[in-house]
Parts: sequence; C-alpha cells; structure tokens
Amino acid sequence: MALSKYAKERFTHYLCEQVIYAQGATSHLMMPRKNVENLFLTDPHNLPKNSEQLLVACTNYYFFYLQSLLTANANISKILNNTARGKELKRYFNIDVARIPNVMDRRMRNTSDHYDERIERIVKKLENESGNLVVDRTLKLNITWDENIRLRWLHLRYFDEETGEIKFVDENINTISMQVDTVAEEIEYLVETLKELNTIF
Repeated sequence: MALSKYAKERFTHYLCEQVIYAQGATSHLMMPRKNVENLFLTDPHNLPKNSEQLLVACTNYYFFYLQSLLTANANISKILNNTARGKELKRYFNIDVARIPNVMDRRMRNTSDHYDERIERIVKKLENESGNLVVDRTLKLNITWDENIRLRWLHLRYFDEETGEIKFVDENINTISMQVDTVAEEIEYLVETLKELNTIF
C-alpha cells in the first residue's frame, strides 16, 4: 500500500533530522587534533592535568561524534532500504543510493552496537595465542594497520584524526573501513537533493 502524504512528510522530517546529525558529526570529526586539544586546554572547568588526560579527552571527543555519525547513517539507511516502503521513499526523495554507499553500509555500526558479542568472540578466538593485546579504541597508531592485525595488537575501533580514516575490527577479525571526507561528500549529496523538495534545508 502506498504511503500517505502525511507519512511521507513524517519520513521527510526524520530523514532531514538524521542528515543534519550526520553533517554535524562529520564536521567535528574533520576538526584538527590541535583545535580539539585547545577546546580542553582553554576550559577552566575541565582542564586536563596531564598529557594522558588530554589524550583521553580528545579520544572521547572524536569517538562521541563517530558514534553519532554511525547512528545517523544507520537511521538514514533504514529509511532508504530495499523494502517496498524504502523504494517508494527513494523515488519520492529522488535519492540514488548508489551515490551514498558508506551511508548505506551498516556493518561498522552493527559491529559497534554488538560490542558485547564481538568482544566475547574475539577474546575466545585469541585466548590460545600468546602476545595478544585487545584495545577498545584508539586514535592514530604508531604501527601500520596490517601490523596491528598480524601482531594481534587489536585496536577494535580506530580513528586517524589526521587522515580521517576509520577502521573497525569485527568478530572474525576482518577490517571494516571508512573515510570521513567521503562520508561528508555523501551527506552533502543528500542535503542538496533534499533541498529540491523544499525541506528544512
């Protein structure tokens, strides 16, 4: 059954909301590390006492917006999926999902959301191997990603704030990758397309 005009209006509002969230998240993720550090170094109420606390603050900052981006992307992909409703909405919005492959790819978000299962499976997989180190999240690594996987020094969620590269490890120790600037371009495509419908953009 076709969606009513009112239903389409509600989906339009929700889609625009999620696009705004994703747009805001990408802009924060693209902020240079020095600028992020200055946010904390100039905050008299939350001044880091040492370099370790500053690193934790910066890591929290980037991963807060990374999680926001993944959630917004997942919600956008749900609206534009391959169900009958999703196909109707894609036609209504005139959105070509082939132009937003990273937004539509929910693997990274699913890996992040099912963190408990992933940890359990990875630890079980590695428990009989020596020299393993499992770290939840990290910013730029001092070793290459391939070395990270080979040595089993697994950084499960990784963000290189200099290049905008995001890498997650799933429960099978496969790498899922994404570039922030590429996602930002896809979000911009959604913004420009939604403008043609005289939405809030």
